[in-house]
Amino acid sequence: MANDLLKDEYFCLQRIVEDFDSKSLDIKKWSVGVVSASAFASLATPTSNAGLIAGSIAAVGFWITDASWKTFQQGFLPRLKEIEAAYSRGMEDQLKPLQISASWRREVGPTAVVVNTFKHMLWPNVFVPHVVVLVIAILAVALQHR
Repeated sequence: MANDLLKDEYFCLQRIVEDFDSKSLDIKKWSVGVVSASAFASLATPTSNAGLIAGSIAAVGFWITDASWKTFQQGFLPRLKEIEAAYSRGMEDQLKPLQISASWRREVGPTAVVVNTFKHMLWPNVFVPHVVVLVIAILAVALQHR
């Protein structure tokens, strides 16, 4: 019984981690879309940089949001690894099942969220495309002032 619960927990965790990846892709799509729309809006009114500035601010917001999601996702990985390790050592009967929430709370506390969010902002799979569209928007503002 406990062994079945542990297997179910493992597959649930795997699904959660994959869902976070899907949300991260959605955030990236929104980032590119909003910044692109603001850039095109600025082309329509070349005397104003408001669209590009708004797009730049949006890119940073999406970047922080994406990094936050990555932080929340990473909170599930230690439990996933713990279950895998127990099975690889043949000790799965000694591991208490149904510990997703307790494990996540140990990993992701208020201080860890802030610190890890900034750390995750530097991961290439997080900062791309946010930094790319941010740089493009900033360059567009600079070129408009030339």
